[in-house]
Amino acid sequence: MRDHPFACVTPRGASTLRGNAPRLDGPIRVDREYELFFAFCSNPADLRYLSLVEGLHDRCRHTVCVIGEFWASGVAAHRRGLEALRKFDCTFSNLASSVAAIQDATGRPCHSLPLGIDALLFSPYPTDPSRSIDVYNMGRRHETMHQELLSQSERGEIFYIYDTATDFSVIDPREHRSLLANLIKRSRYFITYPPKFDVVTETGGQQEVGSRFFEGAAGGAVMLGMAPSCPTFDCLFDWPDAVIPTAANGEEIEALIAGLESTPGRIARIRRNNVVNSLLRHDWIYRWRQIVECIGLSPSIKSAERQARLECLARAVAGGGIADYPSLRQPFSAAG
Repeated sequence: MRDHPFACVTPRGASTLRGNAPRLDGPIRVDREYELFFAFCSNPADLRYLSLVEGLHDRCRHTVCVIGEFWASGVAAHRRGLEALRKFDCTFSNLASSVAAIQDATGRPCHSLPLGIDALLFSPYPTDPSRSIDVYNMGRRHETMHQELLSQSERGEIFYIYDTATDFSVIDPREHRSLLANLIKRSRYFITYPPKFDVVTETGGQQEVGSRFFEGAAGGAVMLGMAPSCPTFDCLFDWPDAVIPTAANGEEIEALIAGLESTPGRIARIRRNNVVNSLLRHDWIYRWRQIVECIGLSPSIKSAERQARLECLARAVAGGGIADYPSLRQPFSAAG
């Protein structure tokens, strides 16, 4: 459900060569000089599309590839695809524990680039909508916890939202992200688990920080569940109660929520910390700045303007002056 763009960036902006990698059915040519070629490959299978871009290294001064979900245990199976990165200036991996394996396989510098979030889109402020959803449990879930929450829902005690389909396609990715943001910012509690926690054969036991943590925090929900056991999570989500741990099987979820509901001051503090930290640290603009600075480019004026908006909103949320904050929800531009 994510776009897989190939973009060429000039000092004045970005041009997208192709918006969705799986639709590439033949070579495409870079027909003029560019400052930067940027590719996002959602998974190792997308790497094969890089060979379809002709004139890439002749016409682009810098070349960068970000790889999304690439588990270290799968490097051997995708060595042929990784060959395409041997001429790139550098690569970035959204999975920190895969950095060394990718660097060894490509012979090129590889850096950790955490996932991020459109923090302005997901922020519940300045509108601060009512949290009419009691618990939102999307994606993979622990069945015991799900049944506990489902029982509460069937008794009419909570409004519980959960998925009833898997591996579905979306009509419009932007609309889907907007819907997700609106659901989370209206949820009191948001269930989180490490990525593919129930598919150890695929992850090889590798613990990583998935997108759900960024989404839940940015939306100001109280996150319940299990945090990944890895230094990356400890660094990115280092504020108190970023995730409230549940029992491994989720059986005590009803009692846990009841206990939290009796501490409104703690709940308000958790929501505020989640939103403020997301605005100051986890918006995509911070990831983009990391990329361009790594290859020696200067961030654009638009990127500085977005960061200023994020910081302004964060100050308003932290200081309680949100009522006076103007709505600034301009979309993120990758021209930074």
